[in-house]
Amino acid sequence: MHSRAEQMFKFVLGLALSVGLAMPAQADDSRYSSGNWTPELIALDKASTAARNYAEGNHGVGILIHLGQDVPNDRVKDGDELGHLFVQRFAALGVAAEYFVSPAPDAPASGITYHIAHLLYGPDQDKVHGLMTAWNDAPKVIEQMKLAKEIQAARETE
Repeated sequence: MHSRAEQMFKFVLGLALSVGLAMPAQADDSRYSSGNWTPELIALDKASTAARNYAEGNHGVGILIHLGQDVPNDRVKDGDELGHLFVQRFAALGVAAEYFVSPAPDAPASGITYHIAHLLYGPDQDKVHGLMTAWNDAPKVIEQMKLAKEIQAARETE
């Protein structure tokens, strides 16, 4: 069972991702001028947009790291070190990947959202994966990415 804090984090993250995914990337930050954008939501939107653009450009897997209170720890010192580990995981499986870090200082634990082609990896209600689940799901992410690219290519030739 998820704690209330985890549920709230996923709800807020879902809203922020839907806002970020629904809005086109803009060269300026004028859309952040409304009072609804906190520094954390701005960072999330920018990192999510960068991960999505990387994946949609068919470069590989865009790894969005939601950096929570559990980093630093005895395994990783920061989001960059964590990101490099995940990039190396995909490289070992023969797939390019790039990571993008979004601070989530109110989240008790860090999480990963995978951007693949034009999609997010995972079931509809669980786009943010715990670090171990995300690590173990790498082969499934690659499989789903290949399928998404095949479908996208088929649609483009119709």
